[in-house]
Amino acid sequence: MSLKNLIISSPHNGDVFALGEQISFTGAAEVQPVRALYYHWYSSLPFPERGEDKSHESLKQPVELAQQPPAWKSTQLEPGAQYITLAASDQQGERIDNWQKVTIGGIAGGERLPPDHVGQCLIHVLQAYVSSVHQLPGTPSQYWLEIEFQLPVNWSPDKRLSGTRQCQPEYNNWRFNLYLRALNDEGPGEELLPYIPGQPITVRRDGKKQFAVFQSTSQLTGLYELILHVSFQGSQHAPVNHSRTLSLLPAASIKEKRNALLN
Repeated sequence: MSLKNLIISSPHNGDVFALGEQISFTGAAEVQPVRALYYHWYSSLPFPERGEDKSHESLKQPVELAQQPPAWKSTQLEPGAQYITLAASDQQGERIDNWQKVTIGGIAGGERLPPDHVGQCLIHVLQAYVSSVHQLPGTPSQYWLEIEFQLPVNWSPDKRLSGTRQCQPEYNNWRFNLYLRALNDEGPGEELLPYIPGQPITVRRDGKKQFAVFQSTSQLTGLYELILHVSFQGSQHAPVNHSRTLSLLPAASIKEKRNALLN
């Protein structure tokens, strides 16, 4: 008895999705002689309902005996670059004692395979979220605008709290663009962050979460809309966006407000 040609039919290697977008999981297997097996789907990122540290566990799909991998759909994958794996075996459980009893099994996909490996399935789930915006004192005529936006949990392997970080190679084609435009203006606005994919950025850690920190000087005052675009270079998938309305104070007012708080 043997398992041959276990493949992932969808998603495809390099596919790009928005957070919350429905993703279809399908595969195929050739078992000789024909018999039913258990099929499990895995992601290299934690699945939300499994807990932050439960990476590499099955995605939350029904696991039943089947002659072919059952089609399954999910909108619950975490944001980030993640490797998808399809595993088949004659054991339903996933504990070590279950794996020790496997008499027939195999995997498709997997993590850290050579880039040209036929069976690799690396997908990208995009999220845009501006977590905080602060006006900081600068010169009498200009202030600093400090912006933080959320990064995927595996953006950088560096576990230190903050500093300039190089992204994992899986993120070399992710793009981040920040725009500031007057409220109710239909134009594109002023680009604050023309991010070059793969370049190091300042990162702040908060537990498992990672945030990009960006600072820019400005003289703008009044009501503005800050817009974050997140996209994947070379993909036809539309960028995902997040915006926040800002009430920007003059630089002198920021300094006066800060002095009042200190006193």
